Amino acid sequence: MLAPEIAGDKRVLSFYLTDKQQPRQFFKTYFQRLHIATVTKNGVDYLYPLPAAVPRQFTFTYQPRYRSVSYLSSVLLGAVNNGTFSNTVQTLDYTGTSVAPGDSTASRRVSMADNADILVYMGTRADIDKVRRLLPEIDVPAQEVTVSGYVLEVQHTAHNGSGLQLIADLFKSRLNISIGARLDGGNILSFHTNALNAFYNLIRDDSRFRVVSNPRLTAVSGSSAQFSVGQEVPVLGAVTYQDNKPVQSVTYRNSGAIFTVKPFIYNDVINLDIEQQLSNFIKTTTGVNDSPTLIKRDIKTQVSVKDGEIIVLGGLASSKASYTSTAFSWLPVVSGHTDDSDKTDIIVVLQAKRVR
Repeated sequence: MLAPEIAGDKRVLSFYLTDKQQPRQFFKTYFQRLHIATVTKNGVDYLYPLPAAVPRQFTFTYQPRYRSVSYLSSVLLGAVNNGTFSNTVQTLDYTGTSVAPGDSTASRRVSMADNADILVYMGTRADIDKVRRLLPEIDVPAQEVTVSGYVLEVQHTAHNGSGLQLIADLFKSRLNISIGARLDGGNILSFHTNALNAFYNLIRDDSRFRVVSNPRLTAVSGSSAQFSVGQEVPVLGAVTYQDNKPVQSVTYRNSGAIFTVKPFIYNDVINLDIEQQLSNFIKTTTGVNDSPTLIKRDIKTQVSVKDGEIIVLGGLASSKASYTSTAFSWLPVVSGHTDDSDKTDIIVVLQAKRVR
């Protein structure tokens, strides 16, 4: 009698039986090697698959030196075949499905407790040895980068080019520094120099440049950092009802100069996720007059720089046209006029340096 689990087994068997061997004992031993058990009841042999042997598991604990438990668990999860990282009662399996502790069907689970301070792993001796070997290589200090720079308003006219062109000319003529790669269709310049302070000395007394903010942030690789100068302005939110009475909610929104950066540090380059926002609130004249209107200029971009390299980001510009007419009152036929366009560019000058 065959169990349903092996009735459809299509494996091809090959064996050699001699006269000196007992057929019944031979086949029982042979099937056992194929993980098939034989039980005789009332003269009938029943064949069923043997349950898979569960390897013995042991517990390993580790006190992290530099990295969080969640980081170490996520990295090690792909290196060990079986076992469980468990530091809380509620865990998630690799598909994101919630499972209960002790559930043997979830072979690979990682704790979602970011604040745990002890790494606990349950697995075989072989996997624990592998975890021991890997931990010194991944539990290392996280790399840090210092991002500093200037957010500028650059005033220029149509005759002397863009704000980016003005800065490029300053670097070349006053500091004798050539322009590096041009990226993003000409909206990003790079300079292979450490002369950020020298650049500020150039623009400090130049009326065409106005320093809006001077952010300086140190961030860990993969983590965001924010620099904010401004104020929180109350803005009307949704209306809810309690006991049939309307309740007006109020939320506070930031305005001013807000700079956010998220670095990713690699061996040869530093990738930066950058967002620069300049905003202010004005009185609303149309629509909801009781709530102010947010006026903002925003840059969001991703760039890749080398250690110490200076990048200049542009692309936000506004213009104001002017027209001037001159004539002599006693000779109206002879007259002249000039027209010009005053432009203002928002320029972000940044430098990223590894923290040694």
